[in-house]
Amino acid sequence: MRISLLVLVLLGLAACGGPGGAPLRVEPGQVAVEPGGRVTLEALGGPANLEWSATKGRLQVDGRTATYTAPPYATDDEIVVRGGGGEARVSVLVRPGGALGPRLVITGAQALVFTRAGETREFAVEVYDVFGEPVPDARVEFVSDDPARFRVEATGPKTARVTALTDALGTVRLRARYQGAEAWAHAVYAELQPYARRLDPAWVREAEWNESTMSWTRAVLKRTPETEALEAGQTFFTDDRTGLWGRIEAVRLQDDRVELDLSKAALTQIFRRLSYRAVTPSYRVEATVAPGGRGFLRVLGEDGSERIVPLSACRVSTGVEIEEPRIGHVFEVWVETELELEPGFSLEAVLDRAAFVLHSEAGLEASGGRISYRAGDATIDCTLGSWDVSIPTVSVLILTLNVDLFPAVGLYATLAGSEGGVEVAGPSARAVASAAVGFRYTDADGWRFVDDFGTDVGLRGPSFGLTPGRMRTELGPWAELELGLSIDAELIFETVTLLGGRFLEFVGELPLYLTVTDADVRRASYTGPDWGFGWRLRGFLKLELYGVLADFLTELFGSGATYLGSTELFNVGDPQAFLGPPAVSSALKTSHPFGVDLGDTSRTPQIEFTATPADARTEFWRQGGRCADAADCFGAAPLVKLGETSTGRWVWRPGKADVGWYLFYARHYTGPIGQALPHASQVSSLAVYVASPNLDFVPSEVLLKGKVGGTATGVLRYYNRPQPAALPNGTTGDVTSLLRTLVPAGGAVAPDPTTAAVYSGRWAYHQLSYACPATPTTVNTSVFLFTNDPDSPAGGHQIPVTVECTNNSPPQAYMQWYNLVGPAPLTTTFQTSAYDPDGDPMGCYLDFGDGSPRVEYALGQCPAGFTVDHTYTEPGTYQASFVVTDVDGERDVFTLTVEAQ
Repeated sequence: MRISLLVLVLLGLAACGGPGGAPLRVEPGQVAVEPGGRVTLEALGGPANLEWSATKGRLQVDGRTATYTAPPYATDDEIVVRGGGGEARVSVLVRPGGALGPRLVITGAQALVFTRAGETREFAVEVYDVFGEPVPDARVEFVSDDPARFRVEATGPKTARVTALTDALGTVRLRARYQGAEAWAHAVYAELQPYARRLDPAWVREAEWNESTMSWTRAVLKRTPETEALEAGQTFFTDDRTGLWGRIEAVRLQDDRVELDLSKAALTQIFRRLSYRAVTPSYRVEATVAPGGRGFLRVLGEDGSERIVPLSACRVSTGVEIEEPRIGHVFEVWVETELELEPGFSLEAVLDRAAFVLHSEAGLEASGGRISYRAGDATIDCTLGSWDVSIPTVSVLILTLNVDLFPAVGLYATLAGSEGGVEVAGPSARAVASAAVGFRYTDADGWRFVDDFGTDVGLRGPSFGLTPGRMRTELGPWAELELGLSIDAELIFETVTLLGGRFLEFVGELPLYLTVTDADVRRASYTGPDWGFGWRLRGFLKLELYGVLADFLTELFGSGATYLGSTELFNVGDPQAFLGPPAVSSALKTSHPFGVDLGDTSRTPQIEFTATPADARTEFWRQGGRCADAADCFGAAPLVKLGETSTGRWVWRPGKADVGWYLFYARHYTGPIGQALPHASQVSSLAVYVASPNLDFVPSEVLLKGKVGGTATGVLRYYNRPQPAALPNGTTGDVTSLLRTLVPAGGAVAPDPTTAAVYSGRWAYHQLSYACPATPTTVNTSVFLFTNDPDSPAGGHQIPVTVECTNNSPPQAYMQWYNLVGPAPLTTTFQTSAYDPDGDPMGCYLDFGDGSPRVEYALGQCPAGFTVDHTYTEPGTYQASFVVTDVDGERDVFTLTVEAQ
């Protein structure tokens, strides 16, 4: 009976997964919390002893639960839980309360154009939660600001039908609302020209755009009765989502489509009457910098939205010193757009009203701080030419009002290196400004430039300290344009500028930049070349006086009297590249979860790598292995090339010599610079294991002893040796997988059990028995041990067995038990029984199988039975063995399997 139970237990063990039952995971898997707030997390599955860590917040751990306290500022954080070779990660969003709400995004057209009463259009939105995931069960409220002109009816949780109720020209705002979030669209009623057509955007299959003429040149439409009726000379438009419009030059009907040749069409060739007025929601931007340089930008929208843009923390390394910047309130901005067309025969007659005005209110008090680091910095700035241009606009008697332009162009270059040093301090600024910049047109007033602003500015520019070095190069042309107004007096012999003022300044650059931080592709830190060709733009409101009266003021009050200050309207500091490095990426797929198990014969152990672009030559490199110290395998340790491909796919099938932990990298030879210096991507940011069973202590011989006419017995035992290996983060993970074994029955020697599943660091025991004849004898035979260790021979390990049958009877060992299976820590009770049929003195010991000291009695001291309680603190599967030996060296073994979950 005891043998049958033992077989069932071992068969059940063979059917189990890994140690500890279910894989490690943490609930909840994503967390959104306010600054300084708390949330409790629970670890499910995995071992009992876990290691918890957070990048920025604090953790208070209590067993399998932990309380996370968020930092007092908005940021992104990550919680990592490790144990038993497994790992679970929780992403954390730390945001103020208003930023934790949902967000609405319009998925269709934002300007719904109607041309007759009764016409309908669809208004569609999508709802996203704070993690950017769609909210499937959201029900959105749709509202019209003027329901007498445009009716809005919900047709689904996130869609509505908009119906034009009248033929009155104009624009009405449409709103979509959900839990405090709001999105706007506009319904516009317009009158088309007789030859203009409105087409369904769903009919558009393809279209071609000409950059030089800024117009559509070709379109392919689905063939419908409406598209079949199109004729040359007509104009058409779709909607603002598709953005297709033009004048039809030729029509060709194909089997299932209609092809159009197009040319540019003016707005007045499509709309006979149009009244469009829209105001964007205003957005207020506030910046906060916390101690240590951490902080965030908070964007508050008039439409109820609130978003957070985290600022990176100041990371200070050797040779770098940072004095934190201090930033206060930044600015608020909105845009007003208006366009109204009426029938007429000229632009002045057609255009009834127009406006495009940028409104802004700004208050800024900031100190740029100071940064110094070991890198050289040098700048070359060459002005190639500058001009003054005046455009007369209005003359009154001898005075002329001019629009003045002050353009300048030049070349610049910068060099920064890793060998020297640079120190930059400042700037600091104080500014309060309000401005409205743009233009308006009305029938009564004509064109009017809007430049209403006021400033109160104090500014201290930056200072630099330079030493030679190189790190980055940037060069390209720059252009500057200042706008002003002046009043000229027409005198007898000359024209004199009485008074002028420069009030707007725009500075643009077209940089070509290249950065190479490391040219050694064998380094994990290699990032490849960063290059691009793009643009950079800044705009300022200012007031600087010039002319005869300005010279007079300078003589009276000094040079400061003619410069009244400036304030920045916008600053696109980083180059906005329209040409740059190719997009490269790589990924991997493992044959087993998170890695490769060489002992799992049910699937091919391999790692499949993929790369984009697929047609470029890509090399795959590995870093890692089986190291006691992470510094020997990761960090600055060189990479080892695995292989390369030009098809976008490559497969690595590791062997037992490759057991360990790995990170993988790709080098992409693509693009004009990447052919010589490849672009880089990391295949996976998580370490990947290659694991294998590791059979050890296979005996060279097994001795069986027994009494004539009885049964000779002995024990075959072996070990699955752990293979600890360092992970990139410095912790250690075991890469020894489950060892599965078979000792076939059917020979003269009978094994019990015939199969075993042996976890890392555990011993396996098989009791071998042989039927002794009636006379003393010695027999030499063998048994075979088959395993899933890749190093085991295909024909199995042949282990010699010597059988000695004598007149002595071997002792007998037996155990009863209580509580063999349960959660860790698990306390198990063992009750032993030892008996020798010949009454010979016995020795015995009880091995708990978890590495703890065993209970042992010397020869002649073994009692007939004893009871022991033992606690298994770590989850796992253990084999507890009771071994009894008599004076002639005969022995018996009884084994139990303990499962601590």
